Amino acid sequence: MPEMPGFAERIKQHDKLALEAVRAVLAGRGIKLHPSGGELSPVLHKELRFIGNGTSKMLRYRPDQVAVIPGKKALLLEIKSEAGGSPNFSVELDAWEAAKIWNRNGRHVLYVFADLKSGSVFGAWPEEIFPSRIFVPRSADLKRVAAYPGVPVRRVAVRGSGTAFFLVKKKNLCSLESTLDNLG
Repeated sequence: MPEMPGFAERIKQHDKLALEAVRAVLAGRGIKLHPSGGELSPVLHKELRFIGNGTSKMLRYRPDQVAVIPGKKALLLEIKSEAGGSPNFSVELDAWEAAKIWNRNGRHVLYVFADLKSGSVFGAWPEEIFPSRIFVPRSADLKRVAAYPGVPVRRVAVRGSGTAFFLVKKKNLCSLESTLDNLG
């Protein structure tokens, strides 16, 4: 199993390579991309860290970018990337729950997955992906993930944010172009 890149390398991978790949697909359709997520103030982030209500999740897990289709529509994009050749992308459970809250009254948040090894870029609405297994690094999250009956939970030792996550199979995703064709 290849060694997982450090935090600084993952940030560079995300902020530079993945963003460029996504921007290239969108630019070909005249869609403009703007930063959105911006980190919360450290004090607010600390206060919200262990609050699990919808408002807290929506603030802590704001999507990364705003895609603007001039004169037509704006979308929030949650961009995920993977560079090591894994067959999956990782999605934080709390971020996915926040995206579904944003989408309760329409499609406002779109997941965009950049496979940096193959150059493929995929798109999926949060409602189109669902955990088949939840991975839990912190024992404190075990009780909370019990809210998904029938979904197996596996304890893991993982670096990174330490939050519960699930995997999305690349082979089950549609291209970003196809997703954009069906915006309506």
